[in-house]
Amino acid sequence: MNESRADDAPDPYFVLRGHRTFINSVCFDQLNDSFLYSGSGDGEIRLWNVEEKRCLKVIQHAHPEGGVLSLHTVPNHNTVISQGRDGTIKVWNLDQTGLSLIDKIETNSISLGKCSPIVGNLQTLKNAPSIATTTTTTPTSSSTTTTTAQSAATDQNVLNNSSSMININTTINGFENLVAISSDEVPSQIEIWDLTQREIVMRVKADQLGNSDRHGMAMSIKLWREQPVGQLNLCSGFENGGLCLWDLRNAQQTAVKSKLHTEPLLSFALKDGNGVSGSGDNKIVDFKINYDSGIFEKITEHTLNNNGISDVKIRGDGKIYATAGWDRRVRIYNFRKHTPLAILKVCVVDIYCTTIRYNQPQDQIDEIN
Repeated sequence: MNESRADDAPDPYFVLRGHRTFINSVCFDQLNDSFLYSGSGDGEIRLWNVEEKRCLKVIQHAHPEGGVLSLHTVPNHNTVISQGRDGTIKVWNLDQTGLSLIDKIETNSISLGKCSPIVGNLQTLKNAPSIATTTTTTPTSSSTTTTTAQSAATDQNVLNNSSSMININTTINGFENLVAISSDEVPSQIEIWDLTQREIVMRVKADQLGNSDRHGMAMSIKLWREQPVGQLNLCSGFENGGLCLWDLRNAQQTAVKSKLHTEPLLSFALKDGNGVSGSGDNKIVDFKINYDSGIFEKITEHTLNNNGISDVKIRGDGKIYATAGWDRRVRIYNFRKHTPLAILKVCVVDIYCTTIRYNQPQDQIDEIN
């Protein structure tokens, strides 16, 4: 085989076409990994079947004011959470009739930072104060419409949420359905909302890395429960290139923090005490979380010819990760050995998001069940 040909990236399995503008987020359904959700800058959400290579559902005006910023699926459910550029968080349930809106929150956050939700009890969201919704889905045309009406009392409650907060940090672990989102009120502040009650329950602010080094806006966020005890942790990348991690039992103090990049830290992913980050600079950083020293230790820096990594995803088995670049390339790396594996050069425009489908071995699925 010709050596140059052997180094060529493989052709795409299939190209899914339909969105009319740039795609900000993609994610696979948690129950059926043949289903792929995508959200675009014009506010449209699409559901695809990647095995059948076709679009199943379209919600054209899911987030008409500013577009879809991020999508997140819920474990063990056919449910997707969408974040609008206008600060609106919506919860959609997939059933035989299509995608129906079951919850909506107005957060008043209009930053570019992508939110991070945790849903531990979906039923409580379904039982929350009702949202009148009419949804028509057409996978082959642009005639999809979505309208939402909430009571005046609910709207007033949303307006008053900026002053409502639970100050006792230990109570945060008791909430089942939460979302962390960047705040517009205070620089470097992150708001944690209770999805069920639609109110702020905690605000977290980053410490300064130095005397004059301010973090700026939170650009990327991850909220998760540390197993086996279930304590809530929060990690965020900021405009100044810094990364901060909190144990929310002591939210006043940052547990781990470091400046990993010279430009805004746009995306990061964590797995088993290690992680990888991308930013507006030309570096991809592999790092280790050192709780004892309170810093993120750099393991490897991958230097690129061009600036800009919008998204980073680690595969479920922790063996590889993928990055989405402004240079129209998807890069694949060995997460454990910190070495490059492949560069995919199919796209003709900047890439803003990526996701990896991972089929777990049956013995692992049985163990989880």
